[in-house]
Amino acid sequence: MKIDPDLSELANLVDKMGAKRVNFVMDHSETFIESDFSVQLEEGIRDFDINEIEVKEGILFYKNEQLVLYIYDCYKTVDDEPEDLSRYHVSECKTIEDMKARGRYERYIATSRKTGSFKISLFADIERSHKEECEKDLIVCINCLKVLNYNGEKEKDNKQRREISDAFRIGDFFEAYSTYFKEKPKYTCDSIK
Repeated sequence: MKIDPDLSELANLVDKMGAKRVNFVMDHSETFIESDFSVQLEEGIRDFDINEIEVKEGILFYKNEQLVLYIYDCYKTVDDEPEDLSRYHVSECKTIEDMKARGRYERYIATSRKTGSFKISLFADIERSHKEECEKDLIVCINCLKVLNYNGEKEKDNKQRREISDAFRIGDFFEAYSTYFKEKPKYTCDSIK
């Protein structure tokens, strides 16, 4: 919808001040075009310099994009259920801290995907002889929800925590929260070994 504002009062004020009128055009046609970076980050294939990450109120951003972490290269098969696959992370939880301490943090990649479905590499056969990339729905990490006390997670029992986890929708989360990681993983889908 085109908006055509009436600026005649502003023009009258310019005349009263004795200033010269100038013509101007309000063209914001390119303002809301999604950047290539945003598209690539959503797919989890964008590698970026950790030194360019900004911390705003304790939350990490890169070009104003929030991040989710997950493990791309899983040691599971394409037939495994989501409950058997690695979880995705929305905060700096004890799982992430443990992976850093064990030198396994580099297994994670970053994405801004908001669907709950992620590109991962899984074994294509039971013999585990070759892998293939596929999209799988992953489950959010309960430890992340505890850190954030998402929907009162800390005060809940295990059954209630599972219900909160099952009802969790990453898109809704991105609208209400911001993610927080102290450092970005080294690899993306394209650069993982």
